[in-house]
Amino acid sequence: MARRAGPGLRLALTTVALSWSLVAAPALAAKPGLSGSQALARASAIRKDLSEIVQKARAPSTKSEAELAERLVEGQLKLTDEDPEGAAIVFLDLLENHPGTPVAKQALVYLGEALVELGMHKWATEVFGRNLSDTDVEAKRFHQRSLARLLVLAAPARKEGFARRPGLSATPEVRARLEAVGVSVEQGAPEGSLADTDVERLVAWVERLPLDQREPQLSYAYGRWLFLRGLPERALAPLEVVAPIDESLAEGGRARPYRIRAAYVAGAAALSTGDLEAAVARFDAITKIRTRDERDRAIIELSWMALGRIFHDEGDIDRSVDAYRKISRDSVYFPEAMYETAWTLLRAGRNEAAITALDLLLVYDPESPIVPEIKQLRGKVRIQERDWPGAEREFLELRREFSDLGQRVGKNLQAQSGAGDWFASVVAEDMPHFAIDALMPVEAARLAEALPRAVQARDLAREVGILRQELDDVRTLLAKMEVAVDARERAQLFDDLAAYMAGLDAAELELLEVQESILLRVRVAAKNSGLERIDNRRRELRRVVDDYASGEKSQLVQGERLQKLGEANHNYELAIAALKAQLVASERYYEQTRARQKLDDQGFLAQAAQMRDEIALLEADARAQRDEIDELRTELRFDAPAKQRQRKVLAEYGAFLERYWVEASKLNSDPKAREAWAELAKLRQQIQAARRVVDAAALDRLQRAIVILQEERVNLDAYLVEMEAMQARTRGLVGEVMQATTHDVVAELQNLIVRSEVGLLDVAWAIQEVEAEEIRRLEMSRDRDLREVDALMQQAMEELQ
Repeated sequence: MARRAGPGLRLALTTVALSWSLVAAPALAAKPGLSGSQALARASAIRKDLSEIVQKARAPSTKSEAELAERLVEGQLKLTDEDPEGAAIVFLDLLENHPGTPVAKQALVYLGEALVELGMHKWATEVFGRNLSDTDVEAKRFHQRSLARLLVLAAPARKEGFARRPGLSATPEVRARLEAVGVSVEQGAPEGSLADTDVERLVAWVERLPLDQREPQLSYAYGRWLFLRGLPERALAPLEVVAPIDESLAEGGRARPYRIRAAYVAGAAALSTGDLEAAVARFDAITKIRTRDERDRAIIELSWMALGRIFHDEGDIDRSVDAYRKISRDSVYFPEAMYETAWTLLRAGRNEAAITALDLLLVYDPESPIVPEIKQLRGKVRIQERDWPGAEREFLELRREFSDLGQRVGKNLQAQSGAGDWFASVVAEDMPHFAIDALMPVEAARLAEALPRAVQARDLAREVGILRQELDDVRTLLAKMEVAVDARERAQLFDDLAAYMAGLDAAELELLEVQESILLRVRVAAKNSGLERIDNRRRELRRVVDDYASGEKSQLVQGERLQKLGEANHNYELAIAALKAQLVASERYYEQTRARQKLDDQGFLAQAAQMRDEIALLEADARAQRDEIDELRTELRFDAPAKQRQRKVLAEYGAFLERYWVEASKLNSDPKAREAWAELAKLRQQIQAARRVVDAAALDRLQRAIVILQEERVNLDAYLVEMEAMQARTRGLVGEVMQATTHDVVAELQNLIVRSEVGLLDVAWAIQEVEAEEIRRLEMSRDRDLREVDALMQQAMEELQ
């Protein structure tokens, strides 16, 4: 008889081996019985499989260099695919579980890069510092890379979107008001995360490296750092190495990722030194590049913007406008380009073209925070054009717009401004997604978003809310891990051990099949022996085994339990949503009818704040319920009550077969069959012992994880306590800022109304000036005519004499 498949094939099919074997096992009478010799051969095969499983389970879990390299590449791909969190987990795993290996040396640097992407600059600084302090040959390969990264951290980039936001140059009124109170309107480079002494050591390290031996990444980073520190003359040399002015920027090689960036910084450095020709040449070379990379395309568009500004300052209006118009409408820099185009055209006196550019900008970005400035500018341009009706129409429309808005929201904002608790409760309602328009109408929120403190407070609330959300997620994950570690089926946490455990289940099933075959042969040989009644009972038990083996029975019970809990939680959340809807409807009704009903503003807002706090408590209860359901789901997965019940059924079935054999052995005269049955009984005990070995191996692997979980539980509890205090402070602080913002918005509305009225006065003054000028011209003409008449009369009188 051919030997059955070995453990390799069986373990490869672990996910289906046990359930398929049990469900597919036929009835006892449907297959021929085995002789004693055949049963012994099957028992020997089972014993060999068990020996291999136990040996592999006891062997230390190690990975080859190829497997570690694959793991490293996996992390690098995650980093490339903009998944820095997943990449950091991979690199940290390589560092902690495989220290001292060449792969760990590389993972350290890549971990630092992932941490930079995650915004964890302090940790990233420590990681790169560890690499620089490592004198191993493998670590030295990455020293220049670490130096480059540290120089970037010493002079970090602006937050994303900084170049797209309108600066103070786009809001001259705001700039003038800031200057009037002594506030600086200049913006310097952002501060880095390294101490000055550390930066000095880094610079000295870089300077010791010959210029031609520096990697492109380091040369670019050092040149960039010099430029941002106000040393453009020194910055040009390292940048020239990466992007030579006389070579094409489209060249490949190791410098390709940094060449365009280096050329842009070199252009800015040349402009800072007053070398306009070199700056124009740099920016012009960048604009000739064709690329699909979004970051490179952004630099190309910024180069067009730089050329437009340079030509504007030089008075070359046509070339400046042409450069701005190279920015396509689908670019994020299009609004800024159009705004600067309008000012450039105004400088050239091409007012109609400037108004057209402003109109296009209003259509393209009607939500821009500088829309009021654009509308004011249009009215002033009309005055310059002496289009008095058009200018008056612009300012009247502005005054009407802001006056209507002030009448609609001003009183409500003033009423709300005294209810600090209400503001704090709205902020705390959904901090991760907090928006200013949750506190005021959308039209007013646009004005508030132009106030720096309001935007900072909004961002602070979001950051604290997201941090709290992440801590809650970590707490939920930690609870799941604790449940999994304490579960009886802890071997399921490891793929290889889970496969071994599935192999043992399959071996136990095969053992039962061999015993069934021996019993079949005995029953067939001993006809009319009374074993039919026992075999009928065996068939009934076998059907029970098949039911549990399929998992349908146990899964149905567990699924119903989870479904009931989920439905209860869903209904609870629906009730909370209904309460929130009622609260919002009450607040809207209050805003619309407050003037007619003469409600107590402070009393209503205090009750609304209290209701929001109660809803927040209910939402916390709902989250706790969801966490409990997740923990139960985890417990059912790893504690595996269905698996335990299945093994219990198999054990009961095996015990029944033992009793069956006691009766059948009285009719069996084959010593080989008796020997085989005894051997199978020993194998059953060995299977149980092998399960204990696999479980012990899982526990051994989890020992360090258990210690870490215990430590992290303590740390997390401390973090949550600190987070509670921080969240309460943030709630109060942001509430106060938003409360002050309402006053600022009302004041800004009044300011815009006054500015519109001033615009109308400008129109009137301009008309008066024109009329006065016309009167002066007419008077001068009259005086000239009178003088000519007098001269003629005098001449005539002289002739008459």
